[in-house]
Amino acid sequence: MTRLFFYYRALRNPVVAASLASAAWCGPLMAQSTCRPADGVTRKTIPLVDSIINGRTATYRLLRDSLRLAAPTHSVNPSLVTKTSVCANAGKALDALDTTATTARNLYVYQVGSYYAVEDPTRSMGEFNDLVFFTSGWVYKGDLPY
Repeated sequence: MTRLFFYYRALRNPVVAASLASAAWCGPLMAQSTCRPADGVTRKTIPLVDSIINGRTATYRLLRDSLRLAAPTHSVNPSLVTKTSVCANAGKALDALDTTATTARNLYVYQVGSYYAVEDPTRSMGEFNDLVFFTSGWVYKGDLPY
């Protein structure tokens, strides 16, 4: 009973109540997404991203069109991004797309030409992983379940 009384008195104190409210409100906003290192997933995904962007067959052209991606004028090599600020922006872009509160995600981010392909292993489409494409300004282009 004394513990409950202590919490009641603490919450009646305006400074304590404001601090708790601030922590509850700002805590999720401070969450920042991080980059995942190269691993077995990246060894499979980088060739996929390369084929999507650089593929010259009709199938790849249709896939690029459905994702609203322009074909590069010359071959570009996808690379795994490990820069913290880029992964933080990728997380914010996924949060905006999912219309969820800001979450700390652990992402695979690939840069290929002027596009980013982002994969969050916890964000799946049923049994499929989801590769989300954005412009370098984090404008959503399309999703590819694979």
